Amino acid sequence: MPNVDTLLTALAERARQLGLTVEVDPSELLERRLLAEAISESLGSAARTNTASAGPADTEIDGENLPERARALTMGHHSILIGALGEDVGQSVVHDHLRRWHNQAVIARSWLGARSDDLLLVLIGPPRSGESDRWKRIAQEIERNERVCRKLIWLPPVELAEQPASLEMFLGRTCLARPWVETGDGQAPEAGDGQSPVAAQVALDALSDLAADLAAELEDDPDGRALTETKAREWLDLLAREDIDREDMLEALVRTLIAVPDVGPENSPETDQ
Repeated sequence: MPNVDTLLTALAERARQLGLTVEVDPSELLERRLLAEAISESLGSAARTNTASAGPADTEIDGENLPERARALTMGHHSILIGALGEDVGQSVVHDHLRRWHNQAVIARSWLGARSDDLLLVLIGPPRSGESDRWKRIAQEIERNERVCRKLIWLPPVELAEQPASLEMFLGRTCLARPWVETGDGQAPEAGDGQSPVAAQVALDALSDLAADLAAELEDDPDGRALTETKAREWLDLLAREDIDREDMLEALVRTLIAVPDVGPENSPETDQ
């Protein structure tokens, strides 16, 4: 039966296939107390002074306000909390589960510090919830709620035989998706190149032509700025990198955009900007 451990294993295995450094259940994500420094900083300098003289270095959260069981992963610079939503579709019960997970995410963010923006909460619905319209609505509502951190929900399929394909589709919605990856001959990688057959097929669809689509869409841009397919691909390559932080990523993306030449009425690019 699919469960939290099933989801954690699938995420960890795919991350390792992509060459990412993986740590299972890091303590900073599973802490059950807020870091006092994070609390005092959010309250201001006066509170920081009071906290410094109070003694304890952290603040405990009542276990009744936290999930019963949590798992976690770090993959590259991404941090992921993983857990279950329970089996009751009652609105009050679902909201209580989500409240507990929000609390756990707040605690994790207090320990992650500058890396807290890359926290993702991944929750699993009950067995066979993938065919339930009610659970689909619940999942959509939760994913639209970006309070504390981004969220993704996996609803397991009815048939156990459908689980691998369902998991593959879910992984394609996470930071582990690589739809633009190609081999040297411009073709999508085969399953033996570190991707499953489903992932290889994904690279063959419209997403694999994203760079060309972007360039075509901006070809007749009213501001007269053309984006070549090469430059669009540079953007995608930058977004796929795991070795640069968010600020450096933003600067690199902006530099790439600035380097795109303006196209005047006579289609004569100015390459010396």
